[in-house]
Amino acid sequence: MDDSIVEIRCNDTLVLVPQLAVHAEALFQILQPKEIYAFLDNEAPTDFASFEARLKRLETRCSPDGDEQWLNWVVCLKGETAGYVQATVYPDSTCEIAYVLNPIFWGQGIATLATEAMMKFIVENYGVIAFFAEIDAQNVGSIGLVQRLGFEQVPHDAVEVKFVKLVNAG
Repeated sequence: MDDSIVEIRCNDTLVLVPQLAVHAEALFQILQPKEIYAFLDNEAPTDFASFEARLKRLETRCSPDGDEQWLNWVVCLKGETAGYVQATVYPDSTCEIAYVLNPIFWGQGIATLATEAMMKFIVENYGVIAFFAEIDAQNVGSIGLVQRLGFEQVPHDAVEVKFVKLVNAG
């Protein structure tokens, strides 16, 4: 597939919109709560100009060397920005996924539905054969999410757990 991605309608109220730099203001605000970063290696964005520039770079939809596809969507619930889902498609047809929602949207199934819709789109359009996610071993919410999507835990390390989901052929 080319480097473009499309809007994904999950249901009547949940839509994944291709992430662009114009989403920087809404995402910058929604990503401020400290509890989002309890299990992540990064912190809330502090410099708006840098954050906006990062989103602009991500609009290329590929790594600088062209080997990876960078796919990012803004999660919109009833027109309100809830967070984002993202995927990196590698040359070996595997795909790493991630998702971040503002805490006010946690526990409602939004991340599960958004991630599932994103994965379906990627399988249909990018020929991915396996998905994986690396999650902090203490992040029970995120572990539950990938397990609901059919991921299985594989050996990794004590700090993070790795989950894999193979895509059924045919």
